[in-house]
Amino acid sequence: MKHILFITPKLGRSGSEFYLHNIISSLDKSKYKVSVYSIQNGDFIGSIPNVQYYVLESYLAKQRQTIYSLKNKFLKKTNLEKYYFLEVVDKCKPDLLYINTLAIPSYIELASLYNIPKLLHVHELEQAVFHNKQQNDHICNDIDKIITCSDANKKVIRTLGYKGVLTVLAPAIDLNSIQIKKERSEILNELEFKETDFIWVMSGSTDMNKNPLDFLDCAMRMINFNDTFRFLWIGGDFNSGIGLYVKKRTEELGLSDYIKWVGHINSNEFYCYLNLANCFLLTSQRDSFPLVMIQNAFLGKPIVSYNSGGVKDFINKPTVGVLATEMHTKSLISAALEAHENISSFNSEECKARALMFDMKLHIIKWEQEVNDIIQTHY
Repeated sequence: MKHILFITPKLGRSGSEFYLHNIISSLDKSKYKVSVYSIQNGDFIGSIPNVQYYVLESYLAKQRQTIYSLKNKFLKKTNLEKYYFLEVVDKCKPDLLYINTLAIPSYIELASLYNIPKLLHVHELEQAVFHNKQQNDHICNDIDKIITCSDANKKVIRTLGYKGVLTVLAPAIDLNSIQIKKERSEILNELEFKETDFIWVMSGSTDMNKNPLDFLDCAMRMINFNDTFRFLWIGGDFNSGIGLYVKKRTEELGLSDYIKWVGHINSNEFYCYLNLANCFLLTSQRDSFPLVMIQNAFLGKPIVSYNSGGVKDFINKPTVGVLATEMHTKSLISAALEAHENISSFNSEECKARALMFDMKLHIIKWEQEVNDIIQTHY
């Protein structure tokens, strides 16, 4: 039995961590021993049986409670985060260190201290360039294999100088988990939308990558074309930063009846809200391969998006979605209006069929082969 130690920021609901949660859930625990090291205590920590979880946030809280012990008097002079990670690795003695994102470069550096195979899963696109030279050198020199989501990602990683084994493996999810558990009419009433409204939906964190500012801009302009248009953003934080701004700006413009920012939705109701879409409006210009695109297609909804990352790989037919011809808001709006005008040309069954090609049942076989190859090569 091979032991994999997964290293991740939070094991929460971001695309990369939801993907990891699906991977861990699908792994045959008779073949793999699974441990997870997470920096923060995310929603999926402790959710899967027969998995050992190590959470830095919980460890540090415990250390603060016992700060006067002799051990902690010593540790106060050291890097507790580094100490805990090394302690976990030494305890687990894994056969593979699996780093789930580029967003934690310090852990790539710490992993390089061990003569253990290191696999880095790159979900990020242009965000990959925001590392300093030392961090980039660790990626290029110390990582044994990289799995990335799309050919667009692959080009970025090669440009940064990585010459090792690099595999493109589009992400997947457990499509059986997509269930509608709440009546559409009930959610429409909650949002004060009507059945006759045409609803554009986006889902994601409220950061510059997912681009809620562009979503707001699209909504402001598109309402002028059709008074039945309504806009719904699912997920994100609306108490600070960009999220707070777009929500306040919507109120300021008097558009709260047209644009709803609902924030985090629990897993039991998420797909019920996503299913409200007449069309999915993906405003990110730098998304490698968004999982929500697969979820949306499985629900039979067409997609309008910028021509970026792995999106162009997914939208392989005009019956599945429309891509903007240029990377600016006016072009995305033009694509959206085209989709609305020709909404009957989209085929919900073809959308669903496209999503089924990214089901975790198929994906996990390829994923295990990639992992087994690197372990066997090393040992």
